[in-house]
Amino acid sequence: METEYTQGTWYLNDNDGKIYSDKTINREICSIPSDNAADMANAQLITAAPDLLEALQALLQSCETECATKGMWTSEDTRQEVQDVFAAIKKATVDNF
Repeated sequence: METEYTQGTWYLNDNDGKIYSDKTINREICSIPSDNAADMANAQLITAAPDLLEALQALLQSCETECATKGMWTSEDTRQEVQDVFAAIKKATVDNF
């Protein structure tokens, strides 16, 4: 079963320390506990998550035909990297709870 997540661009509101979906919907995604460097780095990663997922999915989709046809996924290292990308997408999209 695929996880449904809030679509759109996510952003950190510096006033309340919460991450929201795009400003037109303004749905709260989560709260960041403090403004220390580690929490801000985590907030940055969280806000980038939808864009990262979309970019990886698009990359795999375009490479699946192109790379396979040209034999670009033949080395063991490349195959492992592709498997890692598939695993990351699965982790982000499949209900693991």
